[in-house]
Amino acid sequence: GSSSACALSTESTKCTHARGMPAAIAPSAIGLLPAPTATSTSMPARHTAALHTGQRIALQVDAWPGRGFDAELRALDALGVDLIQLDEPEVHFRYSQLKDFAVEAIDRAFDGVRTRRAVHMCYGYSRNVAEKRSTPVYAEALALLSQTTTDAISIEYEQPKHSADLLEHAGDKTVILGLLDLDTEASVETVDHILGRAKEALDVLGPDRLEL
Repeated sequence: GSSSACALSTESTKCTHARGMPAAIAPSAIGLLPAPTATSTSMPARHTAALHTGQRIALQVDAWPGRGFDAELRALDALGVDLIQLDEPEVHFRYSQLKDFAVEAIDRAFDGVRTRRAVHMCYGYSRNVAEKRSTPVYAEALALLSQTTTDAISIEYEQPKHSADLLEHAGDKTVILGLLDLDTEASVETVDHILGRAKEALDVLGPDRLEL
C-alpha cells in the first residue's frame, strides 16, 4: 500500500488469458485510489460525536470529492492509464453500516470515468492480519459491489481459502482472482495449484469474465 492517496504503477506484465493463451508482454499503468467509504474513518470524532457510525460514514462519503481523491481520479483518467482501481475493504468490514449507500458512493466516484474501472475488496494487509478466514459477509459484500458500475471486481481468494461458489455472487462482473497466499509462512503456490483453482473459477465465470 502507498501512503499517497494515489499510486501509479507502471510495469511489464506477462499473464495468461483465461482461455489458456499467453498474453503479450506489454507495459501497463494502473491507478490505485482509496474508495469513498474506505476513507470514512478519518473524520474527526469531535465533529461527529452525536452521530452513529453509519451517519459519520455517509458524511465522509459526501465530502470525498473535496478531499482531493476525486481530482486525482480525474487526473489518472486523463493520463490514459489502463485501469483505475478503488480499494474498498470497508464494504466487507462494515457491511451492515455501508450497504445502504456504498453502491451510490462508488458510482459517484466513477461517474464520467472513461478508463476501465475496478474495485478491490480484501481482508486487510497480510502483515497486519495473522489469519484470514472466509466469512459469509464477504459473499454479501461481493454481491453488493456487483450492483455498481465498475467493470471488474478484484477479490482476495486464495489466502481465505474461498471456493468457487463465492463467484456466483459476482453478478455479471469480470472477476480479478487473487490466487496467491501472501502469508509469510505460506508455501509458494505451484503452477498446477494455480491452474486448478483457475479452472474451478472458469466453471462459474466462463473465460470472458475471469482474469488472474
